[in-house]
Amino acid sequence: MAQCKEWETWVDTYSERNWVGNTGAGEPSAIVTAGNFEVVGGGLTGAEFRCRGQAMVSDIEMTREGLMIIGLMDRTGHQLGYRQFRPTTTTGNPISAATGGDILVAFDENGIWRLESNGKIPGINRTSLYGVGNNEGPFGGEFFFDNTRSVHQDADAGGLVYVPGKTEVLGVIVSPNTSEYTIGGGVAYYDLINGSNTRIDLTIVDPVFNQVGIGKANSMGDLEALCDDAPLQLGNRVWADKNCDGVQDACEAPIPGVWVSLYDANSGILLANTKTDSLGEYYFTGLGTPGENWTVTADFDSVKPNYNYKIVFGTDGTTTQFDIAEGKLKLPNKDYTLTVANQGAGHYPDLNDSDAEIANASGKAWDKLPTIMYTTGLAGYTDHSL
Repeated sequence: MAQCKEWETWVDTYSERNWVGNTGAGEPSAIVTAGNFEVVGGGLTGAEFRCRGQAMVSDIEMTREGLMIIGLMDRTGHQLGYRQFRPTTTTGNPISAATGGDILVAFDENGIWRLESNGKIPGINRTSLYGVGNNEGPFGGEFFFDNTRSVHQDADAGGLVYVPGKTEVLGVIVSPNTSEYTIGGGVAYYDLINGSNTRIDLTIVDPVFNQVGIGKANSMGDLEALCDDAPLQLGNRVWADKNCDGVQDACEAPIPGVWVSLYDANSGILLANTKTDSLGEYYFTGLGTPGENWTVTADFDSVKPNYNYKIVFGTDGTTTQFDIAEGKLKLPNKDYTLTVANQGAGHYPDLNDSDAEIANASGKAWDKLPTIMYTTGLAGYTDHSL
């Protein structure tokens, strides 16, 4: 902002000055030179805000093409809050931090790291779209020029994230341009090719004006990129229990061609169906998986973590292979009765047992059909013992 345009030394003692007067509502006109934090106008009580640019190297991201993106955070944001008492007293009008950081870029040119210069990146032939000559960066300009928000000429707040293969870097920012009250924090998106914004800001913290808290005082920390949750999968085998002991023994034959359906145990909605293959195997993963027929249902296009399902055998939701009256699975070449459940053997009996039982669920689609009640685990969870 106009009152704090340059980086200054770190200070640990609170005192007030007024080097620049009358640039904001309520800001005093008298010049006071002996102090550490500049008085800034425009708050609910007039000259409420305080600024002093104290640079901290807070984050570094390396891009695939070798750019070093450097995030600078304002230490003042860790010393002051929003509408808090002065550090030296518990009386009087509250004060608030007005912080400002920056983003710089460097490139390894023939073994020597060179900082951007007047909006240009040496050695990689990239020039800022509008940052050349704006007098806001090293040697007369800045590459990432599109970081002015509200009264903040450099609204960056330190945190960065870069995803390899992308042509943008994301940075934490104060007063995002999509916020309602302009005193919170969010994320800005910077183009690695020309330094401009690639899209509008994402507002994450947006407190109201009179809410005591953090405000513009480094309200957010670092950014991290997260991949989509790992998929879950359920399955996987229907077999002929030749000796009727409920244990999946070696050489017991698979049963192909059996319809298996997946239901939402809470709502009773049919989510997907499939049919056992030549190995007697079936799986439920998600929409688009070969061999699985998913009904397009909002928020239920794949197996979800920590959720209750019914796995039902002998039906596709419409056609039923299981004869309820006879209690038999009727396939073209043979009939089968359901073996005993939960009778596995060995150290891990649940891996080789049969889990299905005849459901007693009047009014439900799985009533009187072979059914497994199942609750999934966390993301990435796979169970092939069903």
